[in-house]
Formats: sequence, C-alpha cells, structure tokens
Amino acid sequence: MNHFVNYYKGYVKVRLISLAPERFFNMCSNHEIYIWNLKNHDDAYEFYIYRKDFLKLKNILRKSKSKIIILEKKGFPMFLFKNRKRKAFFCGIVIAFVFLTIMSMFIWDVEINGNVTETDNIIFDYLKEQSVCHGTLKSKIDCEKMEEKLRARFNDIIWASVQINGTRLIVSVQEGNARRIIDKKDKNVPMDLIAKKDGIIENIITRRGVPQVTKGSTVKKGDILVLGRIEILNDAKEVCDYQYCQSDSDIFGRTEYTYKDEFSLTYNKKVYTNKKKVSHSIRAFDYLLKIGAQKIPYKHYDFTANEKQLKLSTNFYLPFFLETNIYEEYKVVKNQYTKEQATKIEKLRLKRYCKNLIEKGVQIVENNVIIEVNKKSCIGNGEIIVIEPIGTYQETEILEVPKNTESEEGNLQ
Repeated sequence: MNHFVNYYKGYVKVRLISLAPERFFNMCSNHEIYIWNLKNHDDAYEFYIYRKDFLKLKNILRKSKSKIIILEKKGFPMFLFKNRKRKAFFCGIVIAFVFLTIMSMFIWDVEINGNVTETDNIIFDYLKEQSVCHGTLKSKIDCEKMEEKLRARFNDIIWASVQINGTRLIVSVQEGNARRIIDKKDKNVPMDLIAKKDGIIENIITRRGVPQVTKGSTVKKGDILVLGRIEILNDAKEVCDYQYCQSDSDIFGRTEYTYKDEFSLTYNKKVYTNKKKVSHSIRAFDYLLKIGAQKIPYKHYDFTANEKQLKLSTNFYLPFFLETNIYEEYKVVKNQYTKEQATKIEKLRLKRYCKNLIEKGVQIVENNVIIEVNKKSCIGNGEIIVIEPIGTYQETEILEVPKNTESEEGNLQ
C-alpha cells in the first residue's frame, strides 16, 4: 500500500551535500517534510522525498548552506510529465478502458460441465435458441429461469446450475436415469409409464400408479408398465370412479442391442514426409484476419487447428481468438491388415461401443458378439444383452365413469 501511495504522489531520490546536515534535517522536520530510506554515503546523504516536499527545499537549502543533487525521479506525476506530448497514448488508454468496460457487460465464453448423454453441441444449440450465447448481455440472462428450462427440455438432466462469472457463463448439469422430469406447469396431467423398447422386466419399484407388469414379464414397445389411472370400486366390486396421477417408478428391463460392424482389410496407410506448413489468423466477433500466405502446397495432409481465446484473468474472457492451423503432408500407400491386426482393431471398436452404452447408464450382462475375418474384410456380429431403464412417459387415457354405475347409485339414494 505504501508503495502505491508513493507512486501516486511521486517521489525523488536525492543526494545531500552539506557542512551542517543536522540543521538541514531539523528544518525539514520543523516544516513536516517526510524523508525515508536515509543512508550515509561518505560525506553525503542519500534519501527519498515526495515531489511536493522537494519543491519546498529551496529556502531550507539556502539557510543550511546545503546542496542537493537529484538521482532518480519516480511516480505517476513524473510519468505524466514525461509523456505530456503523447496525447495519442493517453487517448488509447481511455479508449481501452472504455472498451474493456463495455466488453465486461457481455458473455464471451460458455462452459458446460457434467453432461454425458447430452453432448456439448446439443446443449449449446439449445442455449442459442434461448438467446444465451457468445455476445449476450449478462443483464438479459435469468439464471434461475434458464436452469428450469434446461431441466424441462432434457429428460436426462435432473439438476442444473447456471452461473455468470466475469464474462463466462458456466452451465453445470447432473444426469440421472432416463426419467422424464415433469414441469410444474403440467404437474396435474396424468401420465402412464410405457415400454420404450422390447424386453423382459428385471426390476420394478413403483411409488405412484398401478403396476401392470411384474419381474420376469415380457413386454413389447408401447406396452403400459405403470398405469396412471386408479379404479375406485363400490361395494359390489364394480368401477364407480377413476383417480388419476402421474406414474412414478424405477423400471429396469433386460434388452438386447444388435451389433454389426465391418471394415475392409485393405486400407490406405499414411506415410508422413515431415513437411508441414503453419498459418495463423485472428478472429474477432464474426471477422477473420488471415496472417501471411494461406495456400496449402500439399495434395494429402493432416489438418490440426488450435484456437486460443484471449483473456485478462481467469473469468474475464474477450471476443478475440488466436488461431493456429498446422498442415502436415503425407503420402498414401496401400496396405493390408493381418488377421491378428484386424481382430485387435475390431475388439477395440466393440469395446468403444460398449463403453458408450455404459456411459448412458446401461449395464452389460452378456456379450455374444463373434468376430470373423475373411479374405476381404473383418466382421463383428452378434447381440449384446443389457439391463437398462426401459420406461418412458405418455399421457393417460381419460375414461368416462360407467353410466350404469351412476344410475344404480342414484336409485340407491
């Protein structure tokens, strides 16, 4: 803090040559002139003094018969005096300050965390539909309302958080089982749970509604699993009325995925020549400025793009991007996989497929895929048996109360 104050006021480092230095310092004290970092150098003294106090030393120097030499000038007033003719420089500082102030009012970076089933691009597109994207005024974003919209739009998202930090919009989500989260506005709409695919019921836990299946039941796509309509019976065990609700149940079924994958044993192998070209460009808003020649001198090449967004701090991003494009030349050579290589590749492809299923909340219980290699291709074919959430929602059919029951009740009255 002291350093900042000193810099703001401006100060000088001086050397005092005097036959009576004690008198000089006493007079400075009497005039409340602040001196610091006082050091004795041979027959002279060096110290720091504020710029405004330095201007008061003329009479003190004359009375104490002293001489003073300026060694250094430091501080903001000296900086302004030194650059007094550089008007463009100071105008630039003002313009930069105004520009950064305006930029801080907008969102220039969107970060999405926690999503697995729903990709970044899908969520980005939805945010864009809601006019929440790069260049949106922060004051126009209602974070709480955006959280509700995300939960209502995506069935897999059970929790969402939208926060604004600096010029960044941070969207954090948590995905659960494929259960539809019903918006509060339609909470009174009765719902059935139906099978979204063929399978065998492995487990069912019902909290609300009437179960129509049990463990071990075979169901087809569209079959009602939990009914959102409850029958009210009279003393004669006849239906006299219906009560409706939104079904709520965790239903897991044993289903199968048909896996079929084939690729040719002949492939084009890339042989790199170690030649590469690098080009740079600057992107601001929707404008792109290319730096240097952009023509690619290669017929076959790999392209790698690196993009870096400029930022002033962790949460203060700017709408400027530095793009670096790298082109690496290669030659195409025909080659062929061996049986062992092809089998290994197909196993990796199958493993990747299974990993994607697991990330969606699917439990794999059997893998009946067989890998075959013939003269021309490698084929992976078979079924993968899994246990997964099998229920999805549809509106419950509203039935009329049986008329004969109504008339019988009227007669009894």
